[in-house]
Amino acid sequence: MITTSPLRFRLSLLLLVFAVGIASAQRPAAADVRAERERLKRTVETAHEVLTAYPNERAQQLLLKAETLTKEIDQKIAAGNFVLALAQIREAISLVEKAIKLALESPLLRLHNRLQELLQRAETEVLGGDNREAIRLVREARKNKQLGEQAALRMQPLAAAQYFQAAIALLERALKL
Repeated sequence: MITTSPLRFRLSLLLLVFAVGIASAQRPAAADVRAERERLKRTVETAHEVLTAYPNERAQQLLLKAETLTKEIDQKIAAGNFVLALAQIREAISLVEKAIKLALESPLLRLHNRLQELLQRAETEVLGGDNREAIRLVREARKNKQLGEQAALRMQPLAAAQYFQAAIALLERALKL
């Protein structure tokens, strides 16, 4: 007969409960996995829109790889293997985000350069004058430029492009007045 002290027994029991708690905390819930799968779906849809507007072969390959991975993810979710499914979802989202960034990198840089040129021109031509509407448009364009730069820093290239395009349109209107 094996004898253990009550303290040793309690300590062993406490360690066992702690280990089970850690193991269950690492297992993602089905709802969490499905929510991440939905986020992946929305990100893929965004990537398709971006690649339609700005075709890029390398970005298309990354998106295709993510879509292939998505089929495996769906199989793992159906089998109840949520840990592997979640890991693959995160990998697929990373691939799709890289594809979006790659597709928008060059157009975004061109937009930013065009915006810089127009802003310098507008500051010279408009801000020295007395046309209040033109001055307001330039100020609004600066705000959009700043928002676009912030979006780019947050790795949101699509939003950045939209802000830059809005700023360019405002500056073009200001220069025509």
